[in-house]
Amino acid sequence: MVFIDAAKGQYLDYLQKVLPHLTKDGVIISDNVLFRGYVLSTEKPPRRYKTIVKRLREYLQIIEDKDKFLTTIYENGDGLAVSQRVYND
Repeated sequence: MVFIDAAKGQYLDYLQKVLPHLTKDGVIISDNVLFRGYVLSTEKPPRRYKTIVKRLREYLQIIEDKDKFLTTIYENGDGLAVSQRVYND
């Protein structure tokens, strides 16, 4: 299991670094993935958050790929994603 709760703009980088070490059916828990509601909102985020929101959206797109992960996103607070790795061997 891996718990990601760090610089939100770097979640994709963290994911790439932990994937080689994650076992079959391993779990990744990612905190704050909805970042103040901006990630799911259709409204433009404030300029200072634009890059963070863009990168978190990219991160969610990857962990919501059903060929790679089974992901549940809990929308309480700033959001929590629980992703189980899927192997298609």
